[in-house]
Amino acid sequence: FISTSGMDNETEIAFLDNIDPNATTIELIPTNANLDQYIKSSSYKLRTAVVTRQVITEDITVKTKSTFRVTANL
Repeated sequence: FISTSGMDNETEIAFLDNIDPNATTIELIPTNANLDQYIKSSSYKLRTAVVTRQVITEDITVKTKSTFRVTANL
């Protein structure tokens, strides 16, 4: 999810369902969300939400790498 100050809502920008339980890395599927308002702001926040099928009793480390493609019209 992405959000920015001055806006009350956040936008889903990527997702992945039915992840292999043995996976050590995943690549999310991007949505077609329009990110103009976020890219034009002075800053934005990214948030991750996870739903599991079972209770997790140990810590999980999450590392992210975000890449955005920007198209500019002059």
